[in-house]
Amino acid sequence: MHRFVIRIENVILFFISFILIFSSSYFLSSAVDKYSETKTKPFFVYLLLTAFAQIILSFEILSLFNGINQINFLIINTLFLAVSFVLIKRTGTQIYKPQIGVFLFDVKKALIKDKLLFIPLCAFLFRFQMQ
Repeated sequence: MHRFVIRIENVILFFISFILIFSSSYFLSSAVDKYSETKTKPFFVYLLLTAFAQIILSFEILSLFNGINQINFLIINTLFLAVSFVLIKRTGTQIYKPQIGVFLFDVKKALIKDKLLFIPLCAFLFRFQMQ
């Protein structure tokens, strides 16, 4: 029987990769979403889509050269971060500062407006209490 062992090196590489992908996606989303500084929701959509697209693009590029491994994935994510940082500096756009308070207020307003949303919210919260 095989045991699942988590090695600290793999956890560190995962966090480094996560930070690289999140940072480059944040910079690219700031460059794309420069016209809606007051709207948080479109920015988060751009952020998630950019991160997902970057992961897929990284694997597709690496699969073309038969180079899918941890180090090559980190290298290509570092290149994406450098390109996104240069793009932000070259276009002169401001780095987006999300307004979490406005976003949470919109969620609260939606929950008050549509009472049926409380049912999935309660089920979601009680699920974690049961574990």
